[in-house]
This record gives sequence, C-alpha cells and structure tokens, in this order.
Amino acid sequence: VPPVVLVTPSIAPDPPVDVVPNPDDLTDPQVSSPVLDKAADAAGSTAVLTASTQEGPTQLTSVIEADLTSIAHLRTSVGESFRTTHGFDLTYIPFVAKAIVEALTLFPKFNATIDPTTGTIIYADSTHLNITVITPQGTSSPVIHDAGDLSVTGLASRIRTLSARASAGQSTENDLVGGTFTVDDHSTSGTLMDTPIIAAPQVGILCVGSISKRPIVLEDPRLGDIVAVRDMTYLSLSYDHRVITASDAAQFLGTIKARLEDGDFGAEF
Repeated sequence: VPPVVLVTPSIAPDPPVDVVPNPDDLTDPQVSSPVLDKAADAAGSTAVLTASTQEGPTQLTSVIEADLTSIAHLRTSVGESFRTTHGFDLTYIPFVAKAIVEALTLFPKFNATIDPTTGTIIYADSTHLNITVITPQGTSSPVIHDAGDLSVTGLASRIRTLSARASAGQSTENDLVGGTFTVDDHSTSGTLMDTPIIAAPQVGILCVGSISKRPIVLEDPRLGDIVAVRDMTYLSLSYDHRVITASDAAQFLGTIKARLEDGDFGAEF
C-alpha cells in the first residue's frame, strides 16, 4: 500500500505529512488507505506519523454554541425522583458525556492516542473518558473506563464516585490511567469558554463552558423570528491537527450539539 499524503493548511510551517498504514495491519482487510480519511475503518487500527510530525501536538480549538434547554426541562421533570432513587443531583455533564461518547463512535479518530516514541496513532476499540475534577489538591482527571457501555444514569453515578475519590485524595491507579478523550467541565465555574490543553497522548479535549440563560433568536413556524430565553453553553474542542482536520472538528462538534439540543434522553428515566 503506497504512502498517503495528508496536506497541512497553509498556516502550518511544516511540510506535508505522510501517513502510512502500520505494517502489522497490512494483512487486515479492514484496514484501508488513507487511514486518517476513513474514520469508519479507524477503530482498533493504527497508523504512523512521519518524523516531521512527531515533535508534539499542533493544537487548534473550535467553538460551537449549544442550546441545553431541552435537557434543563428534563432535569427539572426527573430531578426529584432521580435524587430520591440515587441520592444525588442529576447535573448536565452526564448528558454531555453521553453525547460525546456517541459522537466518538461515529468519529473514531477523536478517540485515538499517539505513542510519543514511535509516532504510532492508536485507534481505541473502547471509549475511556477522562472527566476533570477540581479538588483541594488541584485538578484531577479520573477515567470512566468503557464509557460507551453506560447510560446517562450510569455515567452520572460513575462521575460522582470518581469525583468523590479524587476530592478525598483516594483515587486509585486505575482511576487515572488509560483515558482516550477528556471532558473539561467549566459548567459551574462562571467561565463562558476556555481553550483546553490536550492531555497527551490523547488527540482531543472538549470544554463545557458556563451554562446560563440568554435571549436567543429562534424561528417559529407560525410567528417567524422570535426572542426566547434559553439555557445556553459554549463547547470548546481542542484537537491535534496532525490527526484531525478543522472539517473533522466541525462535524464532531455539530453532532454533539445536535444530540444535546434534541434532548431525547427521557426514555432512560
């Protein structure tokens, strides 16, 4: 299989990046070329960066605005019963985590890691989601292993358990290793948005900004343009441009935005 050339944008000073399949995968009919352009074939496979791209991540950030009003209404309707059943409040973050996990299934290259020594891009078979937690000792990022197997309720429970251990300084070694993508939670900090730093060897991190009520122009089929008060947030995605393009980032963010704004999580509760 001949090398595939991934051309970087004009803003990047580096020469074009050669991306070739890992020699160990050449006998696998599921691994096809070009590796980075065929996201559907990426899960469980590997690729190799050339020497010119192994010096470190080329980080870019894309931002999108998301309307969480449907989720806000759902939290209000099931909040009391959820608290009675599970013993804690249902926050926005489990919904965001669920939307991200579903998007990672559609866009496997965001769920990749890079071996800094060999430059090998490893596309994970499962999603292991880091969640940032502010603790008395500083920021910690425990890992929800196999997050793709969990419901919103399961994610909420795991986030609460991991956060409690991290805050108490009792995180286990397994809590802190093996992550493939990170969610940086600023939803209650008052920060509108941030430019999160990629947690190498991962290639992506998404920051959830402060969630607040804002007047938004909506299109009503009967009245035309109207102004309504909505629960809004900004989602900031930082990504490694050696693996992910701006177009990839826009599609990934758009998928998460659509899932959150649809708000169709009610069947779980």
